[in-house]
Amino acid sequence: MYDIAVLGAGSGGYTAAIRAAQLGAKVILIEKENIGGTCLNWGCIPSKATIASAEKYIQAKKLSKFGINAENISFDYSVVSKRKWSVVEKIRKNLENLIKSNNIEIVMGEGEIFSDTILKVNDREICFKKLIIATGSKCTSLGNLMPDNDFIFDTNGILLLDEIPENILIVGSGASGIEWARIFSSFGKKVVITEMANRLAPMFDVSQSERIERLFKRSRVEFYKETVISNIENKKVTLSNGKVLNPDIIMLAAGRKPNSDIKGLNVEKNKDFIKVDSNLKTSNDNFYAIGDVTGILQLAHVASHQAVA
Repeated sequence: MYDIAVLGAGSGGYTAAIRAAQLGAKVILIEKENIGGTCLNWGCIPSKATIASAEKYIQAKKLSKFGINAENISFDYSVVSKRKWSVVEKIRKNLENLIKSNNIEIVMGEGEIFSDTILKVNDREICFKKLIIATGSKCTSLGNLMPDNDFIFDTNGILLLDEIPENILIVGSGASGIEWARIFSSFGKKVVITEMANRLAPMFDVSQSERIERLFKRSRVEFYKETVISNIENKKVTLSNGKVLNPDIIMLAAGRKPNSDIKGLNVEKNKDFIKVDSNLKTSNDNFYAIGDVTGILQLAHVASHQAVA
């Protein structure tokens, strides 16, 4: 019997497991894909590693201003990509060691809920006193924009590119859309952003949105607000403002949906997000939920704070 079972080993899940173990609980951590969740494997870490390479490239092109002669500055994006994955793998291994050093058992597999105190993973029954659901979120499609990772890429698929095309259309200007617009433009590619709201980065403060728009104008990132894609035909994209584009790829950065379709889970939801009270307890007294799956605010550090609570 475990005091706490944690379903999902992302930023919220592993933080909750470690904190619980430090407080003396017997903890088991269940993950169906990779330790570290979206942030480590498909979000914050790989994108920041790529941004670091983009910044080095920009700095190298400006070396002559400091009297340093560096001719024929270029980049190899396949090497940028390879370094990104090596950073992810190194952090993941360190994280796994940290979890194990806190005497937390890790089980790889998909959890299925059998009762208020029993989970099943890989035909193994796991008994627990309390369950923390930290299953996170996944990329979503938008209307008729279905990612195929050939012409239309989601925020996971974009990380698999070993070469950057010359012309990129980004749909959505949340954190991911802004980051990748910065990356692509830094490497000298043409970037266009569409945003259905009346300003870029609509989840941010207005002052931040205005700052981002000024920076994008300076770096020649084209953007259209209150605009959506109205038609795509043979890779020719018509926008709702009448503008016609011919991007090499489309990156869909228009939000995420919760991984709340857990087998056997029977709790109250709000548009697929798991409803929680002020103590993060679900409608089942034995189950708590944290992170993206609650829909409160889909950020890794928010999940971590909820985990500690």
